[in-house]
Amino acid sequence: MISDIQHQMHSPKLPRVLVVDDSKTMRRLILLALQDAFELMEAIDGVDALEKYPGFRPHIILLDMEMPRMGGLDVIKQLREGLQDTDTFIIVLSGLGENHLKAEALNMGANDYLTKPFHPEELKARVNVAGRQVLLNHELRRAYIRISDEIALVASLQNQLLPNKDFTTDGLEIRSLYRPSGQASGDYYDYFPMEDGCIRLVLADIAGKGARAAFLMAIIQAFFRLGRRDNHSLEKTMALINDHLMEISPSGSDFATVFAGDIDLEKGVLTYLNAGHCPGLLIDPNGTAQLLEAQVYPLGLLALENVKADIVSFEVGARLFLYTDGMFEWELDQSTMLSLGAFLVQAKLAAAAGEDFLAILTGKLTDLAGATPKYQDDQTALWIRRPGPKAAKIT
Repeated sequence: MISDIQHQMHSPKLPRVLVVDDSKTMRRLILLALQDAFELMEAIDGVDALEKYPGFRPHIILLDMEMPRMGGLDVIKQLREGLQDTDTFIIVLSGLGENHLKAEALNMGANDYLTKPFHPEELKARVNVAGRQVLLNHELRRAYIRISDEIALVASLQNQLLPNKDFTTDGLEIRSLYRPSGQASGDYYDYFPMEDGCIRLVLADIAGKGARAAFLMAIIQAFFRLGRRDNHSLEKTMALINDHLMEISPSGSDFATVFAGDIDLEKGVLTYLNAGHCPGLLIDPNGTAQLLEAQVYPLGLLALENVKADIVSFEVGARLFLYTDGMFEWELDQSTMLSLGAFLVQAKLAAAAGEDFLAILTGKLTDLAGATPKYQDDQTALWIRRPGPKAAKIT
């Protein structure tokens, strides 16, 4: 006779059960009740059980409480705390029916409690229940591994959509920081030359996390790259993305904040559109700081009508900092979140400290927190500068 759990496990091996009891009579009774349905091993006490555990690797342990050398509670503690085994199903067998002992065993990590004397059929039924739980845990673990592998593949493909190196050309430098909070990210950044000679910058933050956010990120990336091929304006590209997001998610749950800009090195200007994104920090050659606030709602929420990009000066010596909210939405302590204003203060200090802005800013945030900040979201940032004379003091 093959047990229900054995049939469900689709394995030639029977579920493994370790019977731990100092009574030879009790061990024989249990082995007789389970012999046709499980692979069995017996141990005479807790010490013997822990010695046999590594080689046998039981799925289920039937564990007596009162034994010489080492009792049941100590075995549970060793398995759960010492060996970090959270999978093995432990059924306590005890002739002591005290509620406090039952509660202590269950709180320490036992899964079930059966008081002696018990009927062999009840014992077998309890062990079959344990076997089904073991099977479920194994199936969940396999599903988790499979999903984790798929998410890792998504993250790998996503990374291929992002620039693989910093951008440096005559008169312009772009440095990036990208730290996804998980394997797949909802942040997107990009930079590339357009047909008209401008350098296009993009920084986007898609609502949500995980595979869905990564999928939407890929859609937005595709629109920007197609816009490069067809030399679409910022306004047209943003409108196309907005319309598409509204089509695939009419409820507005799949939206994105986006900052996109074109740098014209010949004219010395930055043309930009900010759709609900964090304000860009623009520092002119004289050191004057300006925030490039959002002009429209995040994409995917409302129709875009009569949207016009703004134009600001971006002469030699100018610098621009773009970032997602994951850079500043973290706790300074248990009751205080870092504010955008306090974050921008640190950004201005970092910009005045030297050319390695992103590393300096990271260090200042660490100093501010007293340790590496506990970031809860993806962190992405771009630092764009037009090399020139030594930067003026920022005001």
